[in-house]
Amino acid sequence: MSNEEKKLRDMASNELKDLCPYCKQPVHSQAKKCHHCGEVLERYFKLEPALRKLMGYVGLATAILSLFYALREGYYYIQERQERRPTFNAYIAAGEHFLKFDNLEYAEMVLQQAISINPNDLKLRLRYFNLRAHHLRTRDRGPS
Repeated sequence: MSNEEKKLRDMASNELKDLCPYCKQPVHSQAKKCHHCGEVLERYFKLEPALRKLMGYVGLATAILSLFYALREGYYYIQERQERRPTFNAYIAAGEHFLKFDNLEYAEMVLQQAISINPNDLKLRLRYFNLRAHHLRTRDRGPS
């Protein structure tokens, strides 16, 4: 037998080898028993494809449930914001009302409540801080 034939035979035999799940030594893919440790392999190799398929289904179910819960939380977040909108608008209207009557203390308090509902509204924050500064200036000057 020539060297090339040996190499081809070795390559072919390497392609048909798996690792024993018990001793991690190479065994033929069709072997029923490991010739290194003596463990029976037939059951493991029959279950492996089924286990891989099952793990794929478990992974898919996990991904679907994760997506479902993320969408559900997003829905509840949007619903909560919509429920808060009338309260937010009422605070803004009350703030305007108090400003109209030059009641800066109550206007400041109401705008602070509106900010607690919608803390990301930059225009509202700017308005509150301007009102606060104006209120502090007028309070420090005292009655004219």
